[in-house]
Amino acid sequence: MKKVVSTLKYAFTNFGPLIVFYLANHFWGLKPAILVSLAFSIAELSYKFAKKEAITPFFKFSAGVTLVFGCADLYMKGPVFFRFELAVTNIITGAFFALSLRGGSSVIQDFAKQQIGDKPVTPDLAWYFRMLTWVWVAYFLLKAGFYAWVGARYSIEKAMLIRGLVGNATLYPLMAVSILGGRPIFLALKKLRLLPSCRITPSTA
Repeated sequence: MKKVVSTLKYAFTNFGPLIVFYLANHFWGLKPAILVSLAFSIAELSYKFAKKEAITPFFKFSAGVTLVFGCADLYMKGPVFFRFELAVTNIITGAFFALSLRGGSSVIQDFAKQQIGDKPVTPDLAWYFRMLTWVWVAYFLLKAGFYAWVGARYSIEKAMLIRGLVGNATLYPLMAVSILGGRPIFLALKKLRLLPSCRITPSTA
């Protein structure tokens, strides 16, 4: 239960505007979703400024994507936008994950820190988190390509249905494997001697 609460707290702290937008859009529609997510972003920013807390790059990213694409949804009613909006969103998200690899800590490592607390991140763990981040980068880019193909091939209604089915059928299993399967996968890689420390051979005298 503690792990679930920690995960939800991390998700809303970093991706709150996107989560609020999609929930509000599902239940009330586009315009209320934009207003609710915008109000959430302003309230969260005000709270962080009052508490003098740092604003994470993920929060800035999710707030910016929500605002830009929400407003674009309102003013760009043409079919081309609806056909390729999700493809562009996935490309941007994949690029964001990839750019995080340029720093000292990847997206996945920052997420994992919420789970492991103050435990040190070993070089093997850091390598594993980077590889897992690349898996997510590949996922978003592959999904963007698939969404673009579906948008060009099918009607808007059918494309929305296919994207919804494929998105849910792939996103949630990958999330489950990344969150719940992290330790078993890491131990399996260690057993197979695929981690960086396992590949280092001691020098002979």
